[in-house]
Formats: sequence, structure tokens, C-alpha cells
Amino acid sequence: YEAVGMLREATEVELDLVLALIGRSGMADLREAGERLDTVESAVRESDLTTLAARVTLARARLAAARGEEDRALALYERAERRAGEQGNSNVEWEAQSDAAEVLLRRGAPLAAKSKLRRAVEILEGVAATLPRELRKSYWQDSRRQRTRQTLEEALADSPSRGARSGNEQSMTDMLFRLLEINKRINSDPDLPKLLARIMD
Repeated sequence: YEAVGMLREATEVELDLVLALIGRSGMADLREAGERLDTVESAVRESDLTTLAARVTLARARLAAARGEEDRALALYERAERRAGEQGNSNVEWEAQSDAAEVLLRRGAPLAAKSKLRRAVEILEGVAATLPRELRKSYWQDSRRQRTRQTLEEALADSPSRGARSGNEQSMTDMLFRLLEINKRINSDPDLPKLLARIMD
């Protein structure tokens, strides 16, 4: 690509290679990914390939996450999401949301993760709605899109509904009042047989 002056295409191919190396997660792979990403980032900046900036930031976030640098990863995912939104790049935007949710789930922050996942799925559904009916099925067959939607469904299934929580809280309150009432009767009535009969009522 570079030989025929297709710098953008060459940069995108290099980015794909960086992401593949990050996915392998070996120390040597991550080191090479970091070196290649530095080169890509310089090329994007020097050649004014601003439309690739969000994707470069997403790759930088994934690299940080793979290295265990979760705070840095979350900040970079936020930046990638913002840049993608400004550029109208829905693909990078939902991926940044989905990837950030994975980090948040690992950190034990399910509410924040669900918010990210909801937004990611909203973006995906918005894109799917613009496609012809015959293409929607294949669109959702993509493994990452499937995983994002499935992760959201699982996260929602793990959360008790508000009604259930309210019911449980009410049951606990009723039980506490009942115990207090029994304790009051024990203190006020020394006749044990009579007391037991009243409690059973």
C-alpha cells in the first residue's frame, strides 16, 4: 500500500496487525504491539489522518488493558469513545463502550459496566436498523457484536428487579417488626403457655 501511495490503507493494515498482537497477549507480542503502535500514531499525526485518531486511541486503550493498566485503559476508552462520537465513527464508539465494560466488570463495577453495555448495544441496534432486512442477521452474527449483546443480557439477568428488591425489603421489615412484637410479649407476660399460644396466633 505504501509503495503505491496508499498511506491510509497501509496505516489501517498496520493497526489491524497491532490489534492482532494485543489479542495474543504474550509479553513479546505486547511489546511489539506497543512499538508498532508508536509508529502508527506518529504516521497518523504527521500525515493528518485524523479520521484514524479514534481507532488509534482504541488500540492504545486495549494495549493498556492487556498490560493490566486498568485506570489508563478506562481513560483511553473514554477518549476513544469521545473522538469516535465527534467523527461519527459508530464502530469505534460501540467497541470502546464494550471494551470499557469488560474492564469495569473485572473491577467489580457492574452498574457502570451495564451503562456502557447499554450504550454499545443501542449504537449497534441503531446501525442494524439502517440495514436491509436480509443483512441484519449476518450483522448480528459477528462474534464481538454477539458477545456484547449477550454480556448485557447476562448482566441484566443477574440484577434483581426493583419490584423484587422492594418485596424483599418489605418482607425483612415485616419480620423485624414481628420479632420486636414477640420480644415485647416475652418481657410483659410471664405465663409461658399462654404466651406461646398468643405467638402462634
